[in-house]
Amino acid sequence: MSNLAKLFLFSLVVIVIVIVLVLYWYKTSNAEIGNLNIYEGSAELVRNNSSRSANTGLGINLSDVIKVGDNGRVAIILKDGSVVRLEAGSEVEIGNIEYQGQKLKNAFFHLKFGRIWSSVEPLAEGGSYNVETPTVVATVRGTKFNVDYLGNTSNVLIHENSLMRKSVGKKRTKNKKRKSKKTSKKGKTGQKIK
Repeated sequence: MSNLAKLFLFSLVVIVIVIVLVLYWYKTSNAEIGNLNIYEGSAELVRNNSSRSANTGLGINLSDVIKVGDNGRVAIILKDGSVVRLEAGSEVEIGNIEYQGQKLKNAFFHLKFGRIWSSVEPLAEGGSYNVETPTVVATVRGTKFNVDYLGNTSNVLIHENSLMRKSVGKKRTKNKKRKSKKTSKKGKTGQKIK
């Protein structure tokens, strides 16, 4: 085989690899990670700097921003069955969602303002589920919890299991497993973490 033929074959292989990588990137970056369910009121979807009215069944993608109306209450139903509920006046950005088979591997939500309640199905091995506000990051492995960011204050309320909390610029702390019974005693479910 001549050098010209080898160069042509090599160039063809490189072009095919680049096309496959671009198509893979396009498919994964535009893939739906779940669907929106509007319980009451209204919500707005911001995608690629374009805003539109949201409706039940709307597919949610990475980097989408959901803004819930003052009278609204909505949920994002993820493909594994996990539920991310947003209360009236809330705004959240979908940072990252990765699945491993049918299980959620990693999730990252940026709560810009408002209240988010999460019911997280068991994650794939080594996975994590994060909700970040400007002042705190809550990380779980499968639990139910609230994160509020109202008036420049973040609060985390645990309903079941365990949660890791990291204040921005501070050392990470871990809370022990909790039963679903609510109590205000430190170390029990129902505890607010500030």
